[in-house]
Amino acid sequence: MIEEKKFIKNFLPGVLFALLLLLIEYIEEEFRLDLEEFGVYPRTFKGLIGVITFPFIHDDYKHWFSNAIPLVVLSGFILYFYRKIAWKVIFLIYLLSGLWTWCLGRPAFHIGASGLVYGFASFLFFAGLFRNDRNALAVSLIVVFLYGSMIWGIFPLVISISWEGHLAGALAGLLLAFNYRKFDPPKKEYPWMEEGYIDPTHQLLFPDEHGNYPEEKPEDSPDKGENENKVDVNSLPLKFKYVYIPKKPDEKQQG
Repeated sequence: MIEEKKFIKNFLPGVLFALLLLLIEYIEEEFRLDLEEFGVYPRTFKGLIGVITFPFIHDDYKHWFSNAIPLVVLSGFILYFYRKIAWKVIFLIYLLSGLWTWCLGRPAFHIGASGLVYGFASFLFFAGLFRNDRNALAVSLIVVFLYGSMIWGIFPLVISISWEGHLAGALAGLLLAFNYRKFDPPKKEYPWMEEGYIDPTHQLLFPDEHGNYPEEKPEDSPDKGENENKVDVNSLPLKFKYVYIPKKPDEKQQG
C-alpha cells in the first residue's frame, strides 16, 4: 500500500504542470490572445525566449490534450523509476530540446510541449536498453506499447508539425539515457551478486581471472587417525530384505 502511494505521488507534478498549461490555453482562448510569439523562433535573438516558454503555448485545446496525458504518464515513470536523477533529466530535456530546436528548426514559431514528450519517451526507452535491469526494460516495452507510433513524428511528413522539436527532444532523451546509464543502478537480488562481495562464512567459491574455480581442500582434523578406519555408511550399497507374513484366515479386509 505504501509503495502504491509512492507510485501515484510521482504523477502529481505532471498533473499540476498539465493543469497549468490548460490554464494558459484557457486564458489565451478567453481573452483572444496570440501567444505564439513566445514560441521558439530559430536562429533569432528574440526567439531565444521560446527556449523557456515554448512548452506553455499550444494552438488549441486539442493540441494541449494530445500532450497532456503523455506528459503526466512519462514524467511519472521517470520520477518513480529514476528517482536520483529524475529532476536533472527533466530539466536537461526541457533545456536541450528548446535549444536544439532553436538551432535546427525552420524559420517559424515552434510551440507545444511535444518536445518534452518525445524527450521523456526517448529517455525511458533507451535507458532500458542501456541498463542491465529488467524493470527498466519493462518500462521501455510499456513506452513502446503506449507511444510507439510517435516515431513518425520525428520525420518531416506533415508541414504544420514541428518535427524538429520532436527530433530535438528525442535526441536529448537518447543522449541523457546513455550519459546516466550507470546512475540509479538496480538493486541486486542477492548480496553475493554485488561487486567486491566478501563471503563472511568462507563457504562460497569464486572463479579466478581465467574463470576456473579452485579445488576445495579438505580441512585437517585432529581426529584424522581415528576416522581413517571408520566406514562411511553413506557409501555402502543399499540392500532390501522382503519378508512374507501369511494372513490369518479370520482377518477381514476393508476396501
